[in-house]
Amino acid sequence: MFDSINSQSILDFDVKIFLHFLNQCGNVDIKSIENIHSNLVLNEIKTNSIIGLSEARNLLIDYISPKKESIIGFPDDDCWYPEKFFFQLLSKKKLPVIMTNVFDPISINRYGTRSYKSKYNLSFLSSLKNAISVNIFLDFDCISGIKFNENFGIGTVYGSGEESIFISQVVKKGIKTQYEGSLLVYHELDPFISCEDTGYYNKIYNYSYGYSKACLYIYKHYNYKALFLLIRQIFLVLLLIIISNKTKKKAYIQRFKGFFGVCKN
Repeated sequence: MFDSINSQSILDFDVKIFLHFLNQCGNVDIKSIENIHSNLVLNEIKTNSIIGLSEARNLLIDYISPKKESIIGFPDDDCWYPEKFFFQLLSKKKLPVIMTNVFDPISINRYGTRSYKSKYNLSFLSSLKNAISVNIFLDFDCISGIKFNENFGIGTVYGSGEESIFISQVVKKGIKTQYEGSLLVYHELDPFISCEDTGYYNKIYNYSYGYSKACLYIYKHYNYKALFLLIRQIFLVLLLIIISNKTKKKAYIQRFKGFFGVCKN
């Protein structure tokens, strides 16, 4: 990720990119990072303990002192960007919130069924359906009073769904969103593998479990339509179980079980 940011062509203009990262237990030596572009600013926050992803993001949000017209994003450490990504982002961004496509250039596949077309003034359901942490970029002043729910996300009880709750809060404030399908963030897809690795299948289960819990949370607190999205996902996974080969079927069954794990709690 760092190399793809550091090589952005937009850095040659009067634009600065601030990369804020949380160094948990001193696992990263920032002094070892070399050849940093003069317009790329690295800011480090250190913690003495391991914390969940949502808590880490909230710490970084509190830490940031935004400049005028600042845009904030939430990249994963294993995502990366095409050479002119940020130049295109600034050119195409028309509303306070923009969500991009997510693409795996190795397997040549998109994340989910996201379109390559552009859409403006997205509905609540469209915003919720398209949102994934790495593809959300928004004006910093949009998130005044908004935080990630620290019960959701990696390192918490519910290992996913934090971005869905986050974008639901944004949309409920009446902030307009757009989707730009031609703008790509790169991220490898998790491959379907045939193995007896319980960790692999537990990851699939936990993701669906967290997602379904997040949809129910949004249904109760922000918008009842989140329940429709959850039901749609359940029926889609059922269909995929029926039509998929043996390798994929086992993974989809774990995903289906994850959806109903919330019924036990």
